[in-house]
This record gives sequence, C-alpha cells and structure tokens, in this order.
Amino acid sequence: MAVGLGITTTRTAAHKDRSRRSMLVGGGYMYRDRIRQNYERLSKNQKRIADFLMTSHREAAFMTASQLAKMLSVDVASITRFAQRLEYRGYPELLDEVQAFVKEEMSAGFRPVEGQSEAGRLFLRTLTVERENLERTLAGISVEAAEQAIQILAHARVIYAVGQHTGGYLAAGLAVRLGLLGLKAVVVTGDGVQISLMARDITAEDAVIGFGFTAYASDVAAVLAVARDRRAKTVGVTGSVVSPIARVADVTLICSATSSTHIPSEVAMNAVIEGIFQTLASQRADVYNSQQQAYSTFYQQFTRYVRYPTAPITETMMKHY
Repeated sequence: MAVGLGITTTRTAAHKDRSRRSMLVGGGYMYRDRIRQNYERLSKNQKRIADFLMTSHREAAFMTASQLAKMLSVDVASITRFAQRLEYRGYPELLDEVQAFVKEEMSAGFRPVEGQSEAGRLFLRTLTVERENLERTLAGISVEAAEQAIQILAHARVIYAVGQHTGGYLAAGLAVRLGLLGLKAVVVTGDGVQISLMARDITAEDAVIGFGFTAYASDVAAVLAVARDRRAKTVGVTGSVVSPIARVADVTLICSATSSTHIPSEVAMNAVIEGIFQTLASQRADVYNSQQQAYSTFYQQFTRYVRYPTAPITETMMKHY
C-alpha cells in the first residue's frame, strides 16, 4: 500500500488507470464529491474520518490505514468500511485520490506564470488557497452542528469567548459584535492566571466557545473541559477533528486552515464566525435596532460636551458600530 506521495505502489496498471479516471470525473476529485453526497448517511466514526480527509488531506495523504485509525481513535476496520461506503474497493484506492489531490494542490502554487514575479505568484496562490479553504469548509462543515452552536449561544446567560494567540483576536472580535446584539460576552485569553480570573464565574447557564488551530490550543481545550465539568455548554471552532478543542467540545465546527506557509490560515474560521454572528443578528434584529437607537441617543448627548467637531450620525455610520 502506498504510504507517501513519492512512493511507487505495486498495484497493477489497470488499477491505476481506473483510479485516475475516477479522480478526473467532472474535472475534479471524486472522493471529495462522494464524501459530500454521503456525509449525512455516515456513522459518527465515518464522519470523523470524512472530516479529517476534507480538512487535513495533506496529513492523510502520508498515512496508512493503521496510522489514520490511530490518529482518529477508530479501528482499522472502520477505515476500510468508510472507503467501501464511498464505493471504493478499499482504503488504498481512496488514498490514491487523496494523494493525487494533494499533488495537484501543491504543484499549482509553483507553476510559473509569464510576467509575474515570485511575490506576485505567491500572492495569487494564497488567494487560491483561501478560496479552496472556504470551499472545503462549506463542503465539510456540519449544518446540524452549526445550528446547535447558534442555539447554545443564543440562550446562554453569558458567552465566554476563549482563544490563545491569534485565536484570542478572533474571540475578542466575536465578543464585541455579540454585545451589539444585547448578548453578554466575556473574552478569555492570556496566561493561566488571567484565564482563571476571566473564567472563574462560568456556570451551567453559560456557554463557552473556543478557537484554535493546532495542538498548541491546549489552554483553550482546558477551559472548555472545566466548563463542561461545570455543566456549561461548549462549542469548539478549530482546524482539525483531532485538535485538543475538538476532543472536549460538545459541538465542534471544523474549518479548513491550509496555507501556502507553515502558518495556519484564519480565513475559513473568520467566515464561520461571520456566519454565526449574522445568523444571530438576523434572529435578534429587534434587539440590535434597540441597541443602536440607545447608542445613537447617547452619542447625541455626548457630543454636547466634547470640544472637537463631530459629524451627524448617518445610517451608514450606524451600520458599522
């Protein structure tokens, strides 16, 4: 069985030809289409495998069935049954397509374009990768999980938004915008002491949403674990089904974070955050309008006492605050 992108397999030429035709049906990669078409009918373990292949395909391309099974905490037979559920004869045939997809994805960034500088090529490649991240996230994310996450946040007494490093900025951005909807939100970030101070009042009536990309999000996972111990509802937004956050959250939303560098992309995660916020905003339109009216009233009073010139509040300004 092939275990890497550069290793020659012992399969017959006829088998390779069948796999190649399968990959190119409709100009795309059949395994991704088959996952999309069958996702809702997959078992819990099979969805776990599907999520990993859709969002972490570069890692999966180098894994044997046993390595993938160990990574996802499932048995090898589950990997085989998953491949057969997608109408492959076994995991090796499925792996062929995953490897071909990764080869195509990686080589696309190095195709020279006449008249473009290296910086220009990398810039365009980054935009292409981000488009693919959005497409993968849209194809693989569970709508049911998104609906559950939105309900959890909508009915929470307090929403604790947790993140470390770049995840902290995402958490802070969401918390500020939730305040516009009349929802009480607290940002939790920093070291252990700061986290404990910010999150000490979590109760069963609250919700905790955590953001993180890799294994370095262990502090965020720890906050979610404590919150679960206190019977609070927890939501994880992360880049992999095997991240620490995904292991402890009640509801997990997986965002593709592939990038042209070693730094995970935030684009798909920002899109998911935006989807959550806009849905809540639509559900709480009356509250939002009331909040904005209160803001407008205070601002008008406030400007009576300031000495610098102020412009009248316009409808356009209101939309951005």
